[in-house]
Amino acid sequence: MPRADPALFVSTPMTSQEGNRTMDLSSAVWRSSSYGEGNEEACIEIAVVAGSKEGSDEVIAMRDGKNPDGPTLIFTPDEWRAFTAGVQDGEFDLP
Repeated sequence: MPRADPALFVSTPMTSQEGNRTMDLSSAVWRSSSYGEGNEEACIEIAVVAGSKEGSDEVIAMRDGKNPDGPTLIFTPDEWRAFTAGVQDGEFDLP
């Protein structure tokens, strides 16, 4: 499985942008991982939003739930599948 290569977007709570493209995230419905509930150190949130990246009709946005004003990663559905497969395979585990 190819390794995911998500584009990092510089974001604010309302928008996410890469270069001259801006994505409005103000209506995004963010979902928290059940693993992150009560965990003081790690919590991610994801939202599936309408948007276009590499021809897709929707994208998956991911942010740090403890820092929702920080950067947001944007994945196409194919990138998301590759990323989550890598997580499940331990590809990103720390030594």
